[in-house]
Amino acid sequence: MNIVQLLTWLDDKGIQVDRRGDRLLVRSPHGSVDDEVRALLRDHKAALLAEIDRGGADAPASSGQQQLWLIDQVEGGGHAYNATAVLRVHGPVDDTALDTAFTQLVHRNEVFRTSLVLRAGELRQRVRPAGPVTVDHVDLDGLPADTVEARIRQIADTSATTPFDLADDVLVRATRIRPGDGNTVLVVTMHHVAGDGLSMGLLYAEIAELYDAAVLGREPELPPQRGQYRDYARHRRHQSANDDPSRPGDGERADRFWVRYLDGAPSTVLPLDRPRPAKRTFAGDCVRFRLDTALVARLRDLAGGHNTTLFVVLLAVLGDLLGRHGGQEDVVVATPVVDRPERRFEEMIGYFLNTVAIRCDLSGEPGFGALVDRVRDSTLDALAHASTPFEEVVRAVGASRGGTSSPVYQVMFALQTGQPCRPCLSGNEVEELPYDPPTARHDLTIMLDEDADGLLGRLEYSTEVLDRESACLLAEHLVTLAHAVAADPSRPVATIPLAADVERTWVAEREDALSLRIVDGEGARVPLGVVGRLVLDDGVSPCQQLAHRARWRPRGGVEVLDDTPAQPGRTGFEAPGPSSADARPDAPATPATSALVAAIWADVIGRPPAGDEDFFALGGTSMALMQVNWELRRRAGVEVPIAELLAAPTVSGMAGIVAQHQERAGREGHASRWTRTELPLRGPGHLFNVAAVSPAQMWAAGVRETPGSAEGTRSVVLRWDGDGWHEVPHPELEKVFGVAVAPSGAVWLSGRLGLLRFDGTRFRRVGGDAPQYDCASVTRIGDELWTIVRPDDTPGAQTYVAAGGEDGGWRRLPLPLPPRATTRFGCLAGTSGRDVWAAVVVDGDDASRESWLAHWDGERWHEVVPPPLGRAGVEIMRVAPRGPDDVWVLGARLTAEGRVSVMVRWDGQEWTEATLPTGHRGRITSLTAAGDGTLWAAGGGHGDVGVVLRSNDGGRHWEPDIAPSSVLLGDIVPFPDADGLIVGGAADDGMALFRREGAE
Repeated sequence: MNIVQLLTWLDDKGIQVDRRGDRLLVRSPHGSVDDEVRALLRDHKAALLAEIDRGGADAPASSGQQQLWLIDQVEGGGHAYNATAVLRVHGPVDDTALDTAFTQLVHRNEVFRTSLVLRAGELRQRVRPAGPVTVDHVDLDGLPADTVEARIRQIADTSATTPFDLADDVLVRATRIRPGDGNTVLVVTMHHVAGDGLSMGLLYAEIAELYDAAVLGREPELPPQRGQYRDYARHRRHQSANDDPSRPGDGERADRFWVRYLDGAPSTVLPLDRPRPAKRTFAGDCVRFRLDTALVARLRDLAGGHNTTLFVVLLAVLGDLLGRHGGQEDVVVATPVVDRPERRFEEMIGYFLNTVAIRCDLSGEPGFGALVDRVRDSTLDALAHASTPFEEVVRAVGASRGGTSSPVYQVMFALQTGQPCRPCLSGNEVEELPYDPPTARHDLTIMLDEDADGLLGRLEYSTEVLDRESACLLAEHLVTLAHAVAADPSRPVATIPLAADVERTWVAEREDALSLRIVDGEGARVPLGVVGRLVLDDGVSPCQQLAHRARWRPRGGVEVLDDTPAQPGRTGFEAPGPSSADARPDAPATPATSALVAAIWADVIGRPPAGDEDFFALGGTSMALMQVNWELRRRAGVEVPIAELLAAPTVSGMAGIVAQHQERAGREGHASRWTRTELPLRGPGHLFNVAAVSPAQMWAAGVRETPGSAEGTRSVVLRWDGDGWHEVPHPELEKVFGVAVAPSGAVWLSGRLGLLRFDGTRFRRVGGDAPQYDCASVTRIGDELWTIVRPDDTPGAQTYVAAGGEDGGWRRLPLPLPPRATTRFGCLAGTSGRDVWAAVVVDGDDASRESWLAHWDGERWHEVVPPPLGRAGVEIMRVAPRGPDDVWVLGARLTAEGRVSVMVRWDGQEWTEATLPTGHRGRITSLTAAGDGTLWAAGGGHGDVGVVLRSNDGGRHWEPDIAPSSVLLGDIVPFPDADGLIVGGAADDGMALFRREGAE
């Protein structure tokens, strides 16, 4: 066999290979590596290493990808890392050429079609096959100008705040808008996990060339690529495995440097206008300001005089500003640092950034020149260790993710110098329009971009903790301070006035009215927002101190900060979020669960806890905690939200949480009731579709992924004959979307390439007038077979339902969908030919996702919008009619925190929403009834673990049941003539079927 076939063969056995230095790293299920496998690995080691380097197997995620994935998964803030640009093209745009350009962009750059998936607790990159990319279209002809601008803003906001599914979505999207003035507006959104700031410029250049080539009918003239982003991840992994951990020169290890460098640093910077919420939403706003050309020139001269850069001078300005507003002499500010270590990575699209924390020492009232020298030296020290992944810094200083603020820092600063490129589309000039998304990644982010007029500043702030007045005040004071230090860098920074005349007048009036003053150490009044001493000035007891730390609020009034929970100046880093005491579990930890947690810790981080130690103090990281979570699911059979483990990172805390989840779900007698079925094949993919005909005939079908092969994915069909499961050869469908049993007993499959029928001996493709393209679902309704057919690439093609008999006679029933909607997937079910339900999930013309539900009464379709559900931001995965007066609609609502499960029911009179466990995550994909009337539902996938729910009261209330260890569950059906259930789906290592003994 060739090397690709060998990798596929190993994959079938669940064996994954990777490079670790010059060695071949093998991960495998217990007992799967026998003498034959060992011999093949030994004989083909060199070829396997070469194929891994070429990208023939899953690649490790880069440290930057891990950081952004953690933010998406643990903190629910992935949408905040969408990068959205609004571009005006001065002229019309060819829609077909634009689609071609984006399709070729995604084909050329694998990073846009890379899935980030957990495999055995490790985050991996998996490149999916390239497919067509369609740009959404919005036409605003004939609308008033102000309405047009509002709609463009709305479309941009929707694109900017709609999360990408990092396991499944193409990581760039675009909307073409015709505003009606002869020009074109493009809204382009890319997730940062696929590209940094430099990558956006590279994207513009590639799109311009690909578009021009498509318009002119020529081949694109782009430089040949020197690799893909996963080559960078492999390069960094290889370098990390071989690097000497000591720093050249002084021998200090990187982790020890960061512990020393950040020792005693403040955990907060600014007083907040309101307490942090229990959970971050990443809602934000932006204030724009400007440093003019003359000022920037003076600041550059100042930098040259101190043998440093404009970045350091501006960081010193910002550090002093934050120190005065926060009332402290020590400030930590983070900055993104580009990491493109070789020339081959310089023109590559991808995420090549690492976060570096820089400490600013403001003590002793230095002159600004002296402060610049301090910040320069501190910056050089930090940048000398800039290659240390930020997650390793978080681990080294004992911080963790998962709370309501970023670990280590809350303020980010970025400077982008150099004039941006201005692309053209077929000679039409393109300009970037001002756009600030309604999101914030941190408490405060200051971004300065060079343009022809100096530096354009954007102060992005979290509206959860800061008011707009405070943000505007910070921007005004930053500009004032920059002018002052440029004019006289020798002046002590503490004496430089921040306030303008109008502000000083306001403060004086407030002081006179209240007989209060807020002063600095020298007794001089401080500006708005700046922290100082609060003193009484009533003429009787002059200068009597009332508080050590206070400030004038921008909206008026005095805020005393001495005893506030968010008091700056505390030293040491604390894990954000609830304390372990606050998160104390209801059920006590047992010796068995404590021993299990301790054993898992030892396996994951290589050090057994000596007692009730803290996971992060012992050397654990956020990614290591993900591995702990995976092992708890595998060994203890519990699904624990990662945030709960973060809130209780001790052995007793985690053991108590495990016990709590076991007790809550009644796990003690049921933990072994789900068992994984032995299958004739294994590997990446899923078996979503299941049909049970009899104890001697069951079917499972789905998708098998084949990493390293040209096919990418292929359909897979399995049959149960009473003794075991067997793979069934069949004409290729690429993906299987549905399985049904016809009136004759024949089994039908629907998929990407049409319909198949099993005639008792083999599957044959259904021809004649049957649909031949992308049948999203197939089901038996009455004496006919029905399927939803998604449109092909023909412009204007419409999604429709096809119904026909086993011998043909298929008829088309077009669905009432919006004309520009792009169908993503669909489902249908019914009790008769006059009672059919169809649901289609579409992406609308404004980049929003909607679900359309319709009912067929035998003559025409009627759109149905269940009031509890609506259309927008909903994914309907399944309609399950159990009778005309008992119809279930299953799926998920799309929220900033992810997919929230939803189930609604029609009882013949009204729609009602079922009560699900609070905060239940993931899509609900299927529903069935056991023999005793108990209802069962299953779901999960797309980043959420597999879930099983049960209801004993007809579906009004649902409780979680033990779910098999899985990442996706699809069809759940009763086991024929037996007391049990079977459900299809996927486990961490790929395709899986699970059986449950007993359904009562």
